[in-house]
Amino acid sequence: MTILDPALILITCPPRISARPVWTQFIITRRDLPIGVMAAQVAHAAGSMAPHPPDCHVVVLAVEDETSLRRLAARLPGSCLVEEVDPPYGGQAMAIGCPLVVDRTAIRKEVSSLPLLR
Repeated sequence: MTILDPALILITCPPRISARPVWTQFIITRRDLPIGVMAAQVAHAAGSMAPHPPDCHVVVLAVEDETSLRRLAARLPGSCLVEEVDPPYGGQAMAIGCPLVVDRTAIRKEVSSLPLLR
């Protein structure tokens, strides 16, 4: 399986011309989780908000740990903090699902310094 560099995809894909608004959902997860757990929590966070309209962009970002995730969630009104109920992570904050937005300005103020999940 070949993994493509996201920068390459952005460069090679022609720009979309659409009269419809482009919706974006930001998901933030913890970098300190095993990859399988992380993937499941990202799915939970994405599903915690409204269904995605056609052509929705989903941006997955990462913070270092649970403390950072909880601090960020407190600064993102309308977001959904996903907390695990089952062991071994029972009670821990795992990911944040943010509301879908057309204007990214407000959320960018809080997440612009976070790296993409890699």
